[in-house]
Amino acid sequence: MKLYIDNINFGYEKSGFKIKNLKCDIEGFTLLLGPNGSGKTTLLKIILGMLKPEKGRIMYDGCDLVKMKHRERAKVISFIPQFYSDIRGFNVYDMIMMGRYPYRKSLIWREKKEDAEKVREVIRKISLRSLENRYFSELSGGEKQKVIIARALAQESKIFLLDEPTAHLDLKNQIEILETLKRIKNNRVILGVFHEPFISLRYADKMILMDRCKIVYQGKPDLNSLFEFYGLSDYTGQM
Repeated sequence: MKLYIDNINFGYEKSGFKIKNLKCDIEGFTLLLGPNGSGKTTLLKIILGMLKPEKGRIMYDGCDLVKMKHRERAKVISFIPQFYSDIRGFNVYDMIMMGRYPYRKSLIWREKKEDAEKVREVIRKISLRSLENRYFSELSGGEKQKVIIARALAQESKIFLLDEPTAHLDLKNQIEILETLKRIKNNRVILGVFHEPFISLRYADKMILMDRCKIVYQGKPDLNSLFEFYGLSDYTGQM
């Protein structure tokens, strides 16, 4: 499956920031790269529904996400942020169970058998059994990130949007998160914004480069193209 960004227009009047007729296909594990202010985060927010485009469509499985209601969109898309607020009072099991929220059918939440089964399945899949009774606030940065990915899996989303998922993690934890994403990418679209792409490059299926609100490259992850984009082409022969 692919996510199609079709002729998206969006702008901020005061700043002069303008995305115009943006087109791209997102599939597998796709890296979204570019300098600050290039439009990466704005594109994520448009896909999430936090910002409404002036024009264009976002198509997935025959549906236009722009026209979807919030709850229906929540069944399709999960967001995995860089930072978390100071969440206290919830253990790992509770945090993952929050992924079942879009499936509740009344204002009063009652955990159902199928919800518990899904959470247990995800805990096994992401290898979180040893952590499930620990409080989320007590976990390391890498452990928290794995729990948030597990919550997205419990949500049964087909599209994962990630904003700097490996930021502030040491190398070991960066690789663990990328290995986790590699394991779960089948039949999903994973779009990740990264500032430091060189480790994640080897795990990705596709690379999109944005500059000044335009896509200047989309295709296979390619180190030479990346170096050229950042003005480092003189160093490619030394790799």
